[in-house]
Amino acid sequence: MPLPMIRNHAFVILVSGLLLLFTPLLCGQQEILLKGGKTIRGWVLDDNGTKIKVRLDTGGKGTAVTTIAYDELAPRTIYRLMKRRTPRDDAEGQLALAEYCLEHGLYMVGRVHYRRALTLDEKQGGRLRPRLEALRNRAAGVVLEASRKLIAEGKTLQAEKDLGLILKYLPDAPEAAEARRLLEEIAQKALEARLAKRKAMVKSHADRVRARLKTLRKDYEKAHEEIRRGLLVANKPVQAIKHYQAAVAAFDKILQKLKKASEEVQDDSEFSEDARAWIAIVTNDKIEAQLHMASAYFTRQTLTKALEVVNAILADHPKHPEALAMRGRIEVALNDDSGSPRGRLRR
Repeated sequence: MPLPMIRNHAFVILVSGLLLLFTPLLCGQQEILLKGGKTIRGWVLDDNGTKIKVRLDTGGKGTAVTTIAYDELAPRTIYRLMKRRTPRDDAEGQLALAEYCLEHGLYMVGRVHYRRALTLDEKQGGRLRPRLEALRNRAAGVVLEASRKLIAEGKTLQAEKDLGLILKYLPDAPEAAEARRLLEEIAQKALEARLAKRKAMVKSHADRVRARLKTLRKDYEKAHEEIRRGLLVANKPVQAIKHYQAAVAAFDKILQKLKKASEEVQDDSEFSEDARAWIAIVTNDKIEAQLHMASAYFTRQTLTKALEVVNAILADHPKHPEALAMRGRIEVALNDDSGSPRGRLRR
């Protein structure tokens, strides 16, 4: 073999070896969630669709590799693995992701893949149209049945959220009426569960804080009642927007009182700490209402208003993932070349 070819061959071997060595680093470390709730950190070295080989993060204490079957993984981890194997321009692969997400409670990310599959399939001749329509037609039923199970298990907050998705995205589905009925039925339990969850986040020494915040309960209930009312009329975006605006105003009122209380007791570090925790909670609730409002504007095709609401979120929380994703969808619609000055929305 001529000397230049030998050198080139050796160079290829060297580069190949380096690539194999650094492949885990190129893939990036991941958090791998198991079915039991345990999380392990490491690099996925191999994934054949039934099991993965993982190099564990040992904190620099040697090298440890383990194999984990898909049956041991949580659905969200399996989804991430499937997504990594699926090209964005693979319509059938995107549909498969949507189907998996629907069956495993990952409804919002599933909707993203459904819409992507729909768009790709339209460009590729509509071969998947029957499967796409079948998936859409059974989506509300799947979510409704899963919500019933959540209610039976006492998981009313998650059930409330999922029932809201039916009314928000599938208001014409036959199951929408039952979703609306269940939403009303669990309203009080959901409120109690929400308040219990918030209470659990407050430390045991926070009796004074709870007494101080007692006057805010009425405003807090009002805010969440407005969100619920907005969800119930999700197919009437003008009415829904008014309810979401009222919710945001109520949350703002609560935040003003909390911040004032925190400033008044700066010498009481325990009170201030708990007040800050509640400020974070109510801020997240306000963002939830703002996202509902932006979505309603989006549905109504008032895209500039939707963008204003999302930008208001990002002004204070520039890395908020849902707000960033929604801004991306709005900007795509605004830049749509359909001829409409506000853009064109797809189903």
